[in-house]
Amino acid sequence: MTIKQKPIVKPQQQLVLQTIRHALFASQLSIDSLPEAKFASALKCAKEQTVQGLFCASLDNKNVSLTQHDAIQTFLTLESVRKTNEKINFYTLQLTALLKKNNIKFFIVKGQTLAALYPRPDARLAGDIDFYCYPEDVDKTIKILTDEWHVNINRGESNQHYAFTHNGIPFELHFCLFHFVASQNSTYFNHLLRTQPLSTIQINHSCIPTLNPTMNLIFTFLHLFHHLIELGIGLRQFCDVAMLCHRTHAQINNALLTEILDRLDFTSAFKAIGTLLVDHLDLPANEFPLPLTKHDRRKTPYILRIVFKRGNFGQYGRTTAVRSGLGYYIEQSFIKLSHYFHLYSLAPTENKAVLTKEIPSKILHLLRPTK
Repeated sequence: MTIKQKPIVKPQQQLVLQTIRHALFASQLSIDSLPEAKFASALKCAKEQTVQGLFCASLDNKNVSLTQHDAIQTFLTLESVRKTNEKINFYTLQLTALLKKNNIKFFIVKGQTLAALYPRPDARLAGDIDFYCYPEDVDKTIKILTDEWHVNINRGESNQHYAFTHNGIPFELHFCLFHFVASQNSTYFNHLLRTQPLSTIQINHSCIPTLNPTMNLIFTFLHLFHHLIELGIGLRQFCDVAMLCHRTHAQINNALLTEILDRLDFTSAFKAIGTLLVDHLDLPANEFPLPLTKHDRRKTPYILRIVFKRGNFGQYGRTTAVRSGLGYYIEQSFIKLSHYFHLYSLAPTENKAVLTKEIPSKILHLLRPTK
């Protein structure tokens, strides 16, 4: 039997992890009261990880004794997260109805399709609405959205999606679901998107098309790992993967999952993420699709340090406040290279392609004189 080794984290980080475990899996929350200073530091940490809804939901569910100010803040946080979810659910349904009416082949990922798996869906902090359109329908979809919703769709420099805003809600129309630098990975993954059947999930009693459980787990994990190794990622994305494992483990095709991860050369990365889900979020080990060993846990402390240092999409732990200029790009480059150095062995095929093709290409682009 493997003994779980939990790295030392700060008290407020440990408290946030404890409340997440309680929110997701009803694990024991061993606090009855929370002083104002500890509440403030833990809430700040939870916000950096975009899990403040889960944090406050746990305190509310356990009736943890708080100061009047903190009790009000807990209530207001939960109300804010709930109202945002309510609004984004509404527009998720509006988008689904519009595209179905026009016979667009599409599916929705991340966001509300994952929130629906949570014990308390309205406690997961909502972001934007991500949806994928198959290549033959992208131009038609843009015309429909422009004509029906009168939106201005930004066909910027992204190699994955077009962004637009509708009534204050950010949307991303993906024409590439996941950008691989290794060409063989890109070809294989796009083949899977073409051949794997879709699934649906219920949001407000409506059926929303999404990836089937096996593909959804793979994609959600890939999205997490990409941001983790680039600039960092928060705990919310780990919660999403944990909920996918927990709620859909009986529907996941383990043989297909193993085959895909092996073909993409991401098996070690997937198992490394699994160790954090099992050891720190209390996902039952039998609900994670692959067996985990001591060897798989060798990178867990480093991953956890990235999570707490960098926060949501790597927004924290930098010395440059402005996201532009030479200083910013130099610092970001050092952060990326450090992450790739430590985590290279978890996905060597893709990481090698990034380090030998994508990063040099970006550096040359930055050094190229502007006309």
